[in-house]
Amino acid sequence: MTDNKSEYLTKVSGFVDYLSGLLSGRTALDFQYAFSGRGAPAGFGDRFRFQGQARTFEDLFLRYHWRGRDYAGNAATLRKIQGTLRESMSSDPVSIASINDAIGKVMDWGLQPRAAKANKEWALQQRHRLPFAIEAGANQLISENPDYRIFGRGASLPENGRHHGYRRVRMNAGYTKVYSLLCEGIIIYDGRVGAAICWLVRQFLLSSGHQGPVPDELAFLWSAGASTQPRDPSGDGFTFGRLANDGDAAWARAKVRSSWILEKARVDSGAAWCAGEDGLRKVECALFMLGYKLPRSVTDDDEAERASARIFAPLPS
Repeated sequence: MTDNKSEYLTKVSGFVDYLSGLLSGRTALDFQYAFSGRGAPAGFGDRFRFQGQARTFEDLFLRYHWRGRDYAGNAATLRKIQGTLRESMSSDPVSIASINDAIGKVMDWGLQPRAAKANKEWALQQRHRLPFAIEAGANQLISENPDYRIFGRGASLPENGRHHGYRRVRMNAGYTKVYSLLCEGIIIYDGRVGAAICWLVRQFLLSSGHQGPVPDELAFLWSAGASTQPRDPSGDGFTFGRLANDGDAAWARAKVRSSWILEKARVDSGAAWCAGEDGLRKVECALFMLGYKLPRSVTDDDEAERASARIFAPLPS
């Protein structure tokens, strides 16, 4: 399971152009959103309302919030954790205790307690192997020719044979956050962001007149997590798989591919709101808000198709 960045972006150029138009505002998004008041920052309802229409991606970004704080508040927290994580990984000698501390803070920031605990325990169990496993994963995520098999069970060892005892590299809702802080140009790909990207793929395929299954190159994955909100992006004859069902390697591939697409679309769009070094993070935050609650449009036919085996088709030309 490998990729080549240049070849992949050529195959999905139509979707990149579609997203570029949405990010710039040249193409209206006109997304009907409905957010819960729970966990919103003080004054959010007065400024934005909890239900309404986001005409553009920038509108969604401005509404971003997580656990009672807006973008600026969360960005400050993540920058601090990022500094600790990167310094710990690059120190000589490597500080395993500091790496574990940074990972723990990431998990506490982004996950529910039970999931955070499980991910912190996994990191502790790696002991001296932890920095080598994290570094091995990061090297593949930032590569222009990534090999995702290192994230799978029974992963092959590095070519130089220095595997340091790790069996595989983990990728899930927690470690996608760790790698996003460690690697430049790599988004946090969680269930909500995945649901949003899948939904946008569906809109693109509909707008281009594509008929048939979702093309392999755009077959992104989603998850509802513990939420009861409707987040299944499937419908109109298009079916998307779930993150948990496809494994860590497939999760890593979705993370990298979506990062490539979004960064190219962001740059091409020329949009001021997502320009600069934190521009990709802002796009990710807009997607996070889009994926909170998707429109209900799954039909009985879609349900039957989802139950059948997924067959991939070529991209629309």
